[in-house]
Amino acid sequence: MKRGRIKIVPSRLIVLGLGTILFMLCLAAILMLLPGLAGRARLAERVVGSLVAHSELESGTAGPETLDRALFTILQSNKTNRNISYLRFVDLKDGSIFTFDDDGVRKNLTRAEPKIWADLVSSGNAVKVENGSYDVFQTISPELSIAVNLGIDPEVAYEIEAQRRLSTIVGSIILATGIGILIMIWQTRQIEEAKGELELVLANTAEPILMTDNNLRLVFANEPARSLLGHPRGKNLRNQPLLPMIQAPENREFFATLLQGDNSGLDELETTLPGFSGRVTFKANVLEVRTELGRSFGKLVVFRDVTLEKRLEDKKISQTIHELKGMIGEVKGFIRQALGQMEDESQREQRAFLNICLDKLEKCYNTVATMVRSIVSAFKPHSIELKLRHTNLDEIVKSNFGDFESSLEKETVKGLTLSMKMPERLPTVRCDSDAISRVIMNLLINALQHCQTGSIEVEAQEKDSLVQISVRDTGTGISAPHLQRIFEPHESFRDGGTGLGLSVCRDFIRAHEGEIWADSAGKGRGSVFSFTLPKSRPVILSSSSSLTERLETECKKNGYYPILLNDLLTATRMVAEIGPNAILLDLDMEDTISGLSLAYRLKKTSDTAKIPIIAFASDLSEARSELDRYGNIAMEAYLTKNFGEEELAAAMRTVEAYWYLAQTV
Repeated sequence: MKRGRIKIVPSRLIVLGLGTILFMLCLAAILMLLPGLAGRARLAERVVGSLVAHSELESGTAGPETLDRALFTILQSNKTNRNISYLRFVDLKDGSIFTFDDDGVRKNLTRAEPKIWADLVSSGNAVKVENGSYDVFQTISPELSIAVNLGIDPEVAYEIEAQRRLSTIVGSIILATGIGILIMIWQTRQIEEAKGELELVLANTAEPILMTDNNLRLVFANEPARSLLGHPRGKNLRNQPLLPMIQAPENREFFATLLQGDNSGLDELETTLPGFSGRVTFKANVLEVRTELGRSFGKLVVFRDVTLEKRLEDKKISQTIHELKGMIGEVKGFIRQALGQMEDESQREQRAFLNICLDKLEKCYNTVATMVRSIVSAFKPHSIELKLRHTNLDEIVKSNFGDFESSLEKETVKGLTLSMKMPERLPTVRCDSDAISRVIMNLLINALQHCQTGSIEVEAQEKDSLVQISVRDTGTGISAPHLQRIFEPHESFRDGGTGLGLSVCRDFIRAHEGEIWADSAGKGRGSVFSFTLPKSRPVILSSSSSLTERLETECKKNGYYPILLNDLLTATRMVAEIGPNAILLDLDMEDTISGLSLAYRLKKTSDTAKIPIIAFASDLSEARSELDRYGNIAMEAYLTKNFGEEELAAAMRTVEAYWYLAQTV
């Protein structure tokens, strides 16, 4: 697998953009702070500067009469100024405050406070704030030693004060924001550098590594991981949903289960990759990525290539089974040699016994080979390989119970009662008969080990869409804490136990999409081990809702729980994946796909050819002739669309018989 490379590109555009924003914010802060920093005197100057008709005093050359006339003109011109409560003048020579009457005659009022007078002489302005009002003093003609004294209305004063405070607050906020952005720029650069270094390390790792956020959007994937997703090179995949971008359906299903569902025990992915001739096996490890505060950030998935390890393990298993087969083959050869020498009629019983021995040896080989694989499955549960067939569960239960009973007779176990509680007929299940036989035998042996006297009972019953098998004993029982761990590998609560038997049972049943559990009332009160298996289910293929509904109802009356396939264009592939015990096919379909065409595909596809089809048509003779023209194909049963309840039940019994015969071949 090639090592990837990634180039670290400093985020200069980000830094430049943030820097520009910082500069603009600082400039705005300065502009906002200036009015507030200038203080009340500066704001009051604006009011004084807005006074009408005081330009005559700017020259400073007016005489006493001219001065009084100019001041009187200022007073008269600003009587309508709403921002001013009163307008007076100050003689800086003696600090007297005066005004004019309506005839323009100067009228002394009072004297300015010493501090105000001193401020006017030294700086040219002064402000006195009292009871929310501004009393503003400002020199308007230093040459003539004249200052103006005006009272600003409380509302105007409040507005000036509010503007000053607002400018100070907003400016401070903007300045603080600018400082925060400066810190963020510094931290962003540090994060980008650390992130670039990390991505460089991960990109140069030969093993696939990817990371997703909490919404399963891709955050990072190195080159090997992109190959696993089906995108070795090309477009940027960051921030895109992970599952839709995965090309291979098997890989997509694996990732969905690994990241979304209960992934306990799920750790191996077998797939194909560009550049590899065969299939490659990866072991996955999922790590939860959290912040320092404990908040979940996403998931990091690290894969390890274990293809070579797996091939070596499989080779060892094959060698073990091959050696076992060789040893049993030698024994079978000796038995066949002895059979060849028994030609006398009087030795008929001996020949029959030796033939039984040959059959038992073959069964023993299959069982031991299954056990060898199951021991490995205790450590790698998903390595179980099952040979699934629709099987009559009656035969499996009765056969294993009979073998167990025979072994007890040889051991002459006293005081132990065996019984079997079975319904008149059990439905077929899709299972590996050797694996289920091993489960039943393991549970019986486990019951015997804890129940030397008393009773052991095997019970089978239907539970809706499931079949439940229970092995009940009156033995030593199981304590509550042990019940929680009894199916775990290497957990044994019996002296000399390996802790593998029940673990293997659990893995086999789960591989069949069933459940297994144990119940006990406590120590010395016996125990019950039960497991369930899904019943074999037929598939209904019809575009007619009325026919589909009726078939579903009638099937459930007879104990079958059919699967409805709506996408008829992909029906052949879906049927091959499901592996139903029968196909209920509407031959009259014409809209989405022809029923006759679908029947031809199902019978000519190797994965579905052996599944029995019950065909439904309005005119059976016409349907048969059409099928002959399609390629001389035949269905296992034909029913009209107005079939009776018993007719469908009989057809399903024919299917059961078909699978029973297939099992015995």
